[in-house]
Amino acid sequence: MLTCGHLFRADEAETKMAIEIFRDDECIPVPATLIDFRNDEVDLGLMKFRNPGSISKAPILPKKESLEEDQFVFSIGCDHGDVPSRRDAFITKLNRFLGPSNVEIAGAPVQGRSGGGLFDSRGRLIGVCIAADNDLDEGMFVGPEAIYAQLSKNKLDRFVE
Repeated sequence: MLTCGHLFRADEAETKMAIEIFRDDECIPVPATLIDFRNDEVDLGLMKFRNPGSISKAPILPKKESLEEDQFVFSIGCDHGDVPSRRDAFITKLNRFLGPSNVEIAGAPVQGRSGGGLFDSRGRLIGVCIAADNDLDEGMFVGPEAIYAQLSKNKLDRFVE
């Protein structure tokens, strides 16, 4: 499971934790282990857990495809710790900041959406929520190339086409 890295500290690597899976309005706590994270400019975390049953998996945007400004997207996150919700938006800027790939969308996320996914219109993962720019009313997400790199670093390339 991908999430943002700023949720973790260096002494938590390989630490047993719990994640929450939501199914039919029920919150199911599931034991998980932090595999790897970076809370620097990449801000990605990777966790593993045993699947407690049927869970939807989102494919990742294939490497051969690209994103465009004004493209329709949607994010999934937990506003202030509530149950997951969907927010529709569009891409405002691509790679505005130096460093790892980044995507900005219209509408600043509220606290609790960090680590949530950003998806294209086909439901493919294209980003992970890391910050809000309340002045510009935009959300900041780690982009696909940074996700590919994090998965590759952890020998999980099989999840990317």
